[in-house]
Amino acid sequence: MLEDTLTFHMIQAAKSLIPKKWKTKDAPLFNDWIRTVEEIREMEELTSIYHNNSQMYWKIWSPWIKYKEMLNMDK
Repeated sequence: MLEDTLTFHMIQAAKSLIPKKWKTKDAPLFNDWIRTVEEIREMEELTSIYHNNSQMYWKIWSPWIKYKEMLNMDK
């Protein structure tokens, strides 16, 4: 279930990029997708802090954070 949540966020990020390039010949860029997923992650982090539920946040987002570290794309 938790992995499904992360997958859902990743797919939503990809789906949100399609309309931005709809009338162009260019496809959404991988970096745009990374940036969009990061925006979602940051909002989820703030929400988890507000609701005092950081344990669930880390369970959901730790694979993404590890992946980003592997790509060496930290801010």
